[in-house]
Amino acid sequence: MRGFHFVLPCLLVPTVCFAEPFTVASWNIANLGAPGSELRGFDRDANDYTRIREIISSIDADVIAFQEIGSVAALEAVLPDGYSFRFETRCYENAQKCAADADDIYNAIAIRDTFAHRFFQIDELAVPHQNECGAPARPVRGGVGVYLSVDGRRYLVPSIHLKATCKNNSVEPGTEDDCATQREQVRRLRAWMDAQDDEATIILAGDFNRQLLEGADNIRAEFFPNVPQGHILPGAETRACWSSFAFDFARLGEEAMANNPQFEAEGLRPWLYTPRSSAEIDFFVVENLAEGVTLTADQIELTGDYVFRDPGAALTRCDGSLQPFADGKVLTFAEAYPSDHCPIVMTVSE
Repeated sequence: MRGFHFVLPCLLVPTVCFAEPFTVASWNIANLGAPGSELRGFDRDANDYTRIREIISSIDADVIAFQEIGSVAALEAVLPDGYSFRFETRCYENAQKCAADADDIYNAIAIRDTFAHRFFQIDELAVPHQNECGAPARPVRGGVGVYLSVDGRRYLVPSIHLKATCKNNSVEPGTEDDCATQREQVRRLRAWMDAQDDEATIILAGDFNRQLLEGADNIRAEFFPNVPQGHILPGAETRACWSSFAFDFARLGEEAMANNPQFEAEGLRPWLYTPRSSAEIDFFVVENLAEGVTLTADQIELTGDYVFRDPGAALTRCDGSLQPFADGKVLTFAEAYPSDHCPIVMTVSE
């Protein structure tokens, strides 16, 4: 029997006593700052916030895990009425106490007010990360989640965002520090999962920065060996994020050259990083699902909403110089709206 960190009696967290399905969603909204701010280069106008709010409303989920949110003000600008929410601890400890943007991004979790619930933190996921450039170590994203009980079944739903640049078993030069941090996050996450009540279903929701659907993935094999294929969702067949968008690479390449004069000065060319690579790293990982409970999940393709603009920010070395590949191309980034990620949604039902 795993020891449950916070077993709460029904008097404190009443059960939602009906067998209707409930839904969980997750969305990394890519550097979402408060209205009027420009968080990490992302400049959204009033229409952007309105559209993001409409998308969240249309998903109509009971629990929503968010990643890359800059502050309480940012989340309040897009979250429909009728939800309570909580950020990870790091946000409440920053210079703005999470009320306003502080040039960083955080995990958050929201739940419909009609559900009795308790929030919890997984602070141990905020692993100190030392990058290859020798900068002072700083904590990566911690976890924050919600406990709820539906039809007598207990659920723990944490919002997760693991370290980036280590999507599969290949450890590319310069990413060794990222892969080590990601692995340590997953090790601590696994320890947290093992400490929970055997009767509770755990639904990890978020941006894993890992292609867990690859059968040979060593993170999946080592830390989630008992999670069936059908409990790592959405499946590949439902993933179409950004597939409807036609990238004009010739035009984007010209814009990147104009936006970054270093390319021409050094005889280099941009290699554009597109959001399609983010289609396979957002997941629900469900462990200890009760018999008779079924899961259906999808990734929401935001056809007609995509904007990809202002390419030019490029991969650099620690000294600030461009870091080209052997073919003379440099990994180059642009702003992707409403996000480089698409929402995922899962229905839990009997």
